[in-house]
Amino acid sequence: PVLALALVLSQAAVLAAQDASRDKDFSGSFSFGYRAVDQSGAANKYREHINLDKGVRLFNFSLSYVPSGELMKLFDRIAVNLGGDPYESYGISIQKYGTYKFSYSRRKSTYFYGDLNETTPGRLFDPVRFNFDRVTDSGSFNVTLSKVVSVFLNFDRYTKSGDSEATFDVDNALIDADKPVSEKMTQVGFGIDLHVPR
Repeated sequence: PVLALALVLSQAAVLAAQDASRDKDFSGSFSFGYRAVDQSGAANKYREHINLDKGVRLFNFSLSYVPSGELMKLFDRIAVNLGGDPYESYGISIQKYGTYKFSYSRRKSTYFYGDLNETTPGRLFDPVRFNFDRVTDSGSFNVTLSKVVSVFLNFDRYTKSGDSEATFDVDNALIDADKPVSEKMTQVGFGIDLHVPR
């Protein structure tokens, strides 16, 4: 009920903001809610498969700006987006119609894995545990040179950072081996688009 009420209120605010923004340079919308979590039992399994925390959540926030006057020579529109539950994300785009367009976005999520095993005396331990963040960055820049030729530059990067732990049972003695998680993959693309009229 709390989440439903929050969603109704946020949607009402969205409609009010959209109505007030007509014929204005700025326009936008947002939606939010509250998540109540009642978790018991295997905490590790909850983090592995669901991993949602309680509290206020911003589902979406978007804001755009259409300039007037001298700024129209530089760009036609700027847009910003935030939120994205359960993943943290944001993005921005700016463009001049028929001239260029730039966009950038980032998305972040958390990965957790832990599996309890039992030793001979009945003690519990995690043979392998992972806890790291995954971040995806994407960007693009497109420039129109003429009616038939445009060039583009694309950028993508995937990053993992956090920690991992391996536990070994050696003669009923638990030995931990920590290892940081640090991986990065980057791709860059450049090309030319030719638009040949049929």
